Amino acid sequence: WSLLLLRTASLNLKITAVHPDHHGGLAFIAVGHTRFSVLAFALGIQAGATLGEQILFDGKTLMSFKFEIMGALAIVLILFLTPLLAFTNKLLNAKRIGLFEYGSLADEYTSKFHTKWITHRGDEPLLGTADVQSLADLSNSYTIVQEMRPCLINKSSIITFALATLLPMTPLVLTVYPFDQLISRLLKAIM
Repeated sequence: WSLLLLRTASLNLKITAVHPDHHGGLAFIAVGHTRFSVLAFALGIQAGATLGEQILFDGKTLMSFKFEIMGALAIVLILFLTPLLAFTNKLLNAKRIGLFEYGSLADEYTSKFHTKWITHRGDEPLLGTADVQSLADLSNSYTIVQEMRPCLINKSSIITFALATLLPMTPLVLTVYPFDQLISRLLKAIM
C-alpha cells in the first residue's frame, strides 16, 4: 500500500486547490487509508495480551507499562500514518500555485469592481447586480485555497488509529479496578 501511494503521488495528478475537501480532491485516500486500522487493532491485541500476561503472571502493574503503551501507540501512528505524507509535496505545490492564481484573479477582479462601482459609478442600480455575488464567490474560492491542508493526515485518522490500538488494551484496566468498583466510579462520574 505504501508503495502504491508513493507511485500514485509520483503521477501527474490534477490537484484542484479549490476542491471543497480542502485536500485538493485527495481526501478520499485518507478515508480509505483508515481501513488499515484493523491492522492497528491486531497489533493492539498482541500488545494487550503480552502486557496482560505479565500483569497476571509476573505480578507487574498496568501503570508500570505506561511508557510501553505510549511507545506502542507512537509506533503504530508513525507506521500507519507516514505513507500519507507521500502527497504532501504535491499538495503544497498546488496550494502555492492556487494562492498565486486566485490571488491574481482576485486582484484583477477587485480592481475592475472598484473602478466600476466606486470610481466611475454610473446610474446602474447596485441591487440585483451579479457583480457583488461574483465578488463574494471569488472571496470564498480564495478562502478555500488558503485553508487547503498540505497533509492528508488529519485528526480523524489519528483518532481512528489510536482507538484501534488502545481499545484492545482496555480490559487491562480491570487489573487495577475490579469490575464493580469500575462501574460505581463510572456511575458517580456520570451523575
